[in-house]
Amino acid sequence: MQTTFATRLARLERSRRRSRLLATTLACGAGAFLLLGMGRTGPDVVRTTELLLVDGTGALRGAWRSTETGSELVLLDARGEERMTLVVADDDQGLYMNDARGTERVALVGNPADIGLFLQDAGGHDRAVLAASPADLGLYLRGEESKRASLVVEPESQGLYVSDASGEERSFTSGD
Repeated sequence: MQTTFATRLARLERSRRRSRLLATTLACGAGAFLLLGMGRTGPDVVRTTELLLVDGTGALRGAWRSTETGSELVLLDARGEERMTLVVADDDQGLYMNDARGTERVALVGNPADIGLFLQDAGGHDRAVLAASPADLGLYLRGEESKRASLVVEPESQGLYVSDASGEERSFTSGD
C-alpha cells in the first residue's frame, strides 16, 4: 500500500511540474505574442462610412461621414447644437461656424473657381465679405440694410466705393 501511495504521489508531482511548465510556456508565448504585436510597424486600417464622436455619457458630440461627393465633419456643443461643419466635396468645400443659438457666423467657402470668407451678425446677415474669383477680388462691408463700403479689383479697373445708410453711393475712388 505504501508503494502504491508513493507511486501515486510521484505521478501527481510529475503532473504538477508538467502543468507548471506548460503554464509558464503559455504565459511566455502570450507575452511574446503581445510584444511582437505591439511592435508592428505596418498601417492599421479602419474602414467605415460614418464615425460618431460621443462624450463620457454617450451623448453625440460629432460625426465624420462620407457623402455622395466627398465627406463632412460636424462638431456639436454640449447641448447638441451644430457649432462647426467642414465639408469637402468634388466641387465645393466649406468651413461653417455657428454661434450658441445655431446662427451661422463665419463661413469660408470655395469651389474650383471662387473662394469667399463671410462674417455674419447675430441675425445671420453678411457684414463683411472677402471674395475672390479668377476675374476679380472684392472686400465688401455692409450695414444693417445695404453695402456701405467696397474695395473691388477687376482686370480692367479697381475702386473704392463708399455708400450712405440708404445704399446711395457717396464717393468713389478709381485707381485706373
